[in-house]
Amino acid sequence: MAPPTGTHLCALTAGEHCARGLVCLGCSHAQPKRSATPVVRRMLTSHRRSLQRAHSTGELAGQLAARIGAALRHSSELTDDVAAVLEAVA
Repeated sequence: MAPPTGTHLCALTAGEHCARGLVCLGCSHAQPKRSATPVVRRMLTSHRRSLQRAHSTGELAGQLAARIGAALRHSSELTDDVAAVLEAVA
């Protein structure tokens, strides 16, 4: 496995090429840690504000908020035993 990050553990096999260029949020290999939920919620709030500002000024907006939301939902769906393993490894 790839090294852990602060918010998730990457389940991509070590040495395997990351086609997403390490854009982890929303990736099927990213296993979010339950303990990172407060951080992810702050990220989502921040990015939603940025997206609202972009929409109101006519700027193009990406899909980062959607990816963060998916990561947050995924972390809340973890069973206790899987969440404990992710915390222990990371």
